[in-house]
Amino acid sequence: MSFHVFHQPTPNVAHGKKNECAGVVFHHTAGAFRGAVAWLCNPEAKASAHVVIAKDGTQAVLANDVAVTWHAGRSFFKGRSGCNRFMLGVEFELLDAEELLTDAQIASALAWLSGRWERYGWTLSDMTHHRDISPGRKIDLNPTNWKRLRQAIAEAFAQDR
Repeated sequence: MSFHVFHQPTPNVAHGKKNECAGVVFHHTAGAFRGAVAWLCNPEAKASAHVVIAKDGTQAVLANDVAVTWHAGRSFFKGRSGCNRFMLGVEFELLDAEELLTDAQIASALAWLSGRWERYGWTLSDMTHHRDISPGRKIDLNPTNWKRLRQAIAEAFAQDR
């Protein structure tokens, strides 16, 4: 299944720094797709991600993989702080924390991951969500969405090391 992909470069990146691409942090937008893309491309936002995935699976690519985007804030993963430096950020269009991911969003995320999984040597343990890396500070993804997404990733990449 293919999805519409368009590029909308964000200025909200750390210039002169290179992302290690050690894994992915999944988020939700808490707003509509077009508004979220516009906000993440607004310098006043001081926030960004690598890609935003709409409910119909459309992907807005905001930055290339090696860009350090500002999606994680204060964060810790696998004993390291500052996830922006070493993790890619994926935002799902969800209006609130309780809304469920669509099947198209999950399929689109898998399509986005597929070109990167082997290139970066990722395993399931390299996938996480904002709630996990910023406990007590962030609520995305909700447990139901994370369970569904994680299961889909595990099934799609069964060769996981």
